[in-house]
Amino acid sequence: MLLCDLQLEIKATDALTAEEHAYIASWMRQVWGSTDAANYKWSESDWHIVGRIDGKPVTHVEIVERIGTVNGQPVKLGGIGGVTTLPEWRRCGFASTALQRAATFMREELRVEFGLLICEREMVPLYRRLGWEIADAPLVFEQSSGKTSFPEAVAMVLPCSGKEFPRGVIDLCGLPW
Repeated sequence: MLLCDLQLEIKATDALTAEEHAYIASWMRQVWGSTDAANYKWSESDWHIVGRIDGKPVTHVEIVERIGTVNGQPVKLGGIGGVTTLPEWRRCGFASTALQRAATFMREELRVEFGLLICEREMVPLYRRLGWEIADAPLVFEQSSGKTSFPEAVAMVLPCSGKEFPRGVIDLCGLPW
């Protein structure tokens, strides 16, 4: 299957059908259910990018719109999460294509200052190839126990407005995505 056969669609969370909610939830359980990530409470996403081949969903990216802070100053963020591709469709470039579409959407439609994602260290090379940079700063977010962080995760940012990412503690001002 060629990358050009991938059809991408962006939908607001409240515009998803019950069937779309079900397969996204199934993917999240399949990919993240058996990891430490299952021990955290996560933010609801605002947007979903779903990639289909012949009408069948094969890849997915979530976007959360949020005003966070860096060093106490407000920053408009587009949070990327839920990046998944069905196992049989991996290594075809579908997630990269969906992430590039997410970056364009965040810049042009949402007008965020920065994209922000949190990933495992082994994923850094993929995101770097797509223009993301490591945010060399502590990152905190809300959980029922109060402010916390991911001990081993890497925060990465994507400049979306021509600004340089500020230095200082990154506070998501809510649940992680």
